[in-house]
Amino acid sequence: TVYDGTSLAQLAVDQVVEISGLVDATGTITASYVRSLSVPAGSYKLVGEALNATDEQFLINGLTVRYDDSLLDAFEDADLEEGDVVEVSIAAGTVAGTTVDATRVELLPRLLVSEASELEEEGIVEDFVSAEMFEVQSQPVTTNDDTEFENGDQDDLENGVRVVVVGTIDAEGVLVAVEVIFEPDDSVLVEGVLEGVDLVEETLTVLSTTFEVRDLTDFATAEGLDDLQVGDRVEVVGYVDDDDAVAAEVEVVDAGDSDALLRGLVTGVDAAAGSFFVFNVEVRPGTGLTEFADFDGNTITAGEFFALVDEGDFVEVLWEDFSATSVAPDSVSLEDD
Repeated sequence: TVYDGTSLAQLAVDQVVEISGLVDATGTITASYVRSLSVPAGSYKLVGEALNATDEQFLINGLTVRYDDSLLDAFEDADLEEGDVVEVSIAAGTVAGTTVDATRVELLPRLLVSEASELEEEGIVEDFVSAEMFEVQSQPVTTNDDTEFENGDQDDLENGVRVVVVGTIDAEGVLVAVEVIFEPDDSVLVEGVLEGVDLVEETLTVLSTTFEVRDLTDFATAEGLDDLQVGDRVEVVGYVDDDDAVAAEVEVVDAGDSDALLRGLVTGVDAAAGSFFVFNVEVRPGTGLTEFADFDGNTITAGEFFALVDEGDFVEVLWEDFSATSVAPDSVSLEDD
């Protein structure tokens, strides 16, 4: 899970957040992204499939939404139907319990695929019977001898595993996987000035961390790697694959900020030297210069931090006025993964 502007320890009841994630077979959302909103929004948004739909209410992930036809948008005179994908607007301050009153219900387009259509499906493996019979985001999937696997193999498929499946739809509506990519849990987030772009090697470098750019890398605000310029301020969300950092999403962000953020897996600790590594980046906190926080967000000393931190822990490192990773950061926090 990637946290933006917060951490699990810092989250509090009534805090306004934006959460993106994947829904498993039990209806539980596995959060992939959590962002803290600094001011209360005028309305809350809820996106999902409308289930148990009637002309007065429906369910989204266990939340009962009440509505009337005057609130429907983009339905083109049609009624709301079971399984429609909708975006529900709810007035801020009116959410109580598990029943809400919608102020707007917008019909969102659903991806339609036909036989031989190419499809890329990202989600959590559900209803796993075998490698030849399972589902991802309610889409039936099968693999065969020609399926290629990345970050794992066929034996790693099981319920609850996060994957990206690329393939084609057969006559029965089953996604025949050409490629299955396992999404590792050891995510990393960096935000700072783009230090390098290599179009030949297809890499980009931020905070001395070089990320591989692959076919599935999502450029949220750019056309691609060749659309980026050294000096752009970017946020990169990625993961580790065979000791290499791989960019999953790249976004150009506000160029006016001078801070830098590094969040990821601790790969080495040298308590005697007072430093630790996140991937290949050595972080050297400074006594009296760096504030430390434990897993619960409590302020601790440098000695207490190095007594707690270990390889495999997640940390968030912040430089408020970044010049180089060799400079002591302003804060270091232990994070729940």
